Amino acid sequence: MKRRDGVSGRQGGVAESAVASHRIYVESFAAIYLCREDESLLACMHRLDQHSILVGCRGGACGVCKIEVLSGDYRVARMSRNHVSAEDETGGRVLACRVFPRGDLAVRILGRVEKRSASPKQ
Repeated sequence: MKRRDGVSGRQGGVAESAVASHRIYVESFAAIYLCREDESLLACMHRLDQHSILVGCRGGACGVCKIEVLSGDYRVARMSRNHVSAEDETGGRVLACRVFPRGDLAVRILGRVEKRSASPKQ
């Protein structure tokens, strides 16, 4: 059973909370992805289209997946200051592996973009 507030539940029992998904517009190649709040942008883009963004350490230390958030609400996990200064972070220049959407986002990939083989899958 699904309630109007987006929470799934079982009859006669405890409700299970659903994880929200948000639309991520990637300006660098005019694609839109759906990304869950509990998934980093890098993990989402890599899962849906393996050739859209370079993948490095996945932990915020290498700087390979640097992006600029153009608009939207998000949270960031800890990133290496060797690759993202406090000024960068304030200006929306962050690492995709450490960004988790809280709403729809528009982003631009700042690093090298790999050739895409196909359109993103939803």
